[in-house]
Amino acid sequence: MARSAYDTLGVKTTASDDEIRRAYHNAVKKCHPDGFTDPEQQRKGQEQLVKLNLAYESILRQNGTRNHELYQLTLEEAKRVAQRLMENGESESALKQLRRSCSRDGDWYFIEGNILFRQHKYEESHKSYRSAVYTDPDNLEYRRAALSAALMIKKQKTIFGQVRELLHRPQKK
Repeated sequence: MARSAYDTLGVKTTASDDEIRRAYHNAVKKCHPDGFTDPEQQRKGQEQLVKLNLAYESILRQNGTRNHELYQLTLEEAKRVAQRLMENGESESALKQLRRSCSRDGDWYFIEGNILFRQHKYEESHKSYRSAVYTDPDNLEYRRAALSAALMIKKQKTIFGQVRELLHRPQKK
């Protein structure tokens, strides 16, 4: 796997962290789904982006890189990638990518809440929505989401809610 990760990024195994980072960013720019209008090209770009992310993370782990700036995404990148993954039904990956962000704002907490809500983690989503409301108290969308999560928490505590949760829980393979 180690050599193939370097091949994926197109760098030598002796490449410096800066060379690896530059290669990663250049490769991401070429395949990013936002750069395509055709849905098939966007899908292929997304698949390539996932491969690049895995290769980059693998190399950083292998090199023992501690520089968190190499590993983190900007706030806007993290939100954009997380939204795209969530739209594709990949909520777990979306959450991981979102949490790679170097900072957080109201939208970040709102997106995190949306992901957790989709995963039926209503108490966690409520906390995220409340953090979004805290950062922007006048945002009605944040407030509605927090209320929806609070209502789902209440529903979950009823016998019907517990049965519904059991019936809709994804089966582990």
